[in-house]
Amino acid sequence: MTYPENFFEWIDFWLEFYKKPTVKLVTYQSCDYNSRTLKKYASNIPLKEIDEYFCQLVLNKMYDNGYAKATMNKIYRIMKQSLWRAKRCGCISDNPTEFLSIPSGYTKNIEALTTEQQTLVELACKKEKLGYLFLFMLHTGLSEWLAILSGAILFPSICASVC
Repeated sequence: MTYPENFFEWIDFWLEFYKKPTVKLVTYQSCDYNSRTLKKYASNIPLKEIDEYFCQLVLNKMYDNGYAKATMNKIYRIMKQSLWRAKRCGCISDNPTEFLSIPSGYTKNIEALTTEQQTLVELACKKEKLGYLFLFMLHTGLSEWLAILSGAILFPSICASVC
């Protein structure tokens, strides 16, 4: 078999051929989304040229752009798992992610809505044609990224009435 020789093509190949068949759809969608984020901060260099500096630079650029540690951990896992597979397939001799330092990143401070805020959200939702979708997200804890991946529509007028 002929394997992709460049980083971006390898990530796409690994995601479709190795990752997708082994995880749930939502996990695959999350990996796909994060791999696109990874590509914004990496270069499409030949696999054989990827070294520890290259991988660390990707994480450092993300840190400099304000990404959360959780996101950088996801990007790190994608690089580690995909390059581990590249090593197993004989595309590279070593996995350069082995000794990376994941920057601390920032931690989001997420707080629950107050009773007053929740009442305002619920009232605003009742005025929207599809407000029940936002209420579903509110009551189930469905995350925003999952809602976006699922094609749900976020309602600016609801958010504006609460803020």
